[in-house]
Amino acid sequence: MQIKNLYGLDPYAKLEQSERNNQVRAERERRSATDTVRSGGDHSTVSDEARLYAEAFSTAMSAPGTRADKVAAIKAQISSGEYKIDTKQIALRLLSEDGDLLGL
Repeated sequence: MQIKNLYGLDPYAKLEQSERNNQVRAERERRSATDTVRSGGDHSTVSDEARLYAEAFSTAMSAPGTRADKVAAIKAQISSGEYKIDTKQIALRLLSEDGDLLGL
C-alpha cells in the first residue's frame, strides 16, 4: 500500500506548526493581559477557531497550485447554478489513481 503525501501536507509538520502556534498564542495572551492591566481599557480576543481559519485561508491562497482566476470562475458558476459535477469522471479518476490499492 502506498500512502501519498497530497499537496505537500506533512502530519509531523502540522504538529510542529501547531506547537509553535500554541507558544505564540500563549505569549500574545500573556502580553495582552499585561497590556490590559496597564491601560485599564477595553480589549477584544479572537477565538482559536478563527485564528485557524485565517491561517488555513492564507496558506491556501499562497499555495503555488492555487489559481485565483479559476477559483473565481467556479465560484461564479456555483452562485449562478451553472456548475455541474461529473460524478462518473470523479469516480474514474479515483479508481485510476488508487487502482493498485483495489487490485485493479
